[in-house]
Amino acid sequence: MTTYNPTQTHSPSENSICRENDEISFVDLFMVLVRRKKIVIATMVVVLLSAIAYLLQATPFYESKAVIQVGQVGQVGQIEDLGRLKTRLEIEHPFAIKQIDSVSNFITITAQAHTKKEGKTQLKKIIDQLLQKHRAIYDAEIAGQQKISKLMSRQIDNMRSQIEKLPLLTKDIAKTEPAQAITLVLEKIKLMKNLSELEEKVVNLNLNINKIRSVPTKLILESTIKNNPVKSKAKRIITLSIALGFIIGIFIAFIVEFIVRARQRMAVIEKQR
Repeated sequence: MTTYNPTQTHSPSENSICRENDEISFVDLFMVLVRRKKIVIATMVVVLLSAIAYLLQATPFYESKAVIQVGQVGQVGQIEDLGRLKTRLEIEHPFAIKQIDSVSNFITITAQAHTKKEGKTQLKKIIDQLLQKHRAIYDAEIAGQQKISKLMSRQIDNMRSQIEKLPLLTKDIAKTEPAQAITLVLEKIKLMKNLSELEEKVVNLNLNINKIRSVPTKLILESTIKNNPVKSKAKRIITLSIALGFIIGIFIAFIVEFIVRARQRMAVIEKQR
């Protein structure tokens, strides 16, 4: 009976054989796939049959579309950034919304549902919520701009009143305090300059509030729904299932090969003991 000696050394020829066995080449990998081809094929068939079963049982979807123009408030800009709006709608309605396309300040919302009525109802609900939210933002922005315009108009009236009083005040003071009169003249020039700038700001602000530059979000094209349901992308699903099945099959084949080889090595070691 031979005993196993851990310190036993191998000859150069044995060492070279071990190194050759430890090296992995593409030929070895290919041979593994050849030996385990049944596993790869079986996995592909299972995944493909699963995809076909899904296509046969999948409920058809009806698509409905609507076009919305996102409003803006003068130089403040759009009521809601299109990128943020798209992200928000997709998060709030992950199952109802299929796709959102944006061009300039227009967005096209595509919703999907199992029936025509459900599709139209869902899209109308999404649009109504959007219009209501944007209307509240629009009204608040316009009210804020109008409030600022009124405050500026009051400042203009006060400045005009001061400018009108300055000539008489300057005339009275000029007789006794010429230096003070000069100061009042300079103050009048300063007030007139500030008045001109403030009047220009009010004009620009009123232009921004004007309906030409400020428009609320509105529905451009009401929801339209197709008579026929949307066809499932059968070719793409089947192609992806074949590719996925092939990849999974290769993975399983290598795992099986690794387990078999590990058991064989353990058996050899047991015999040597």
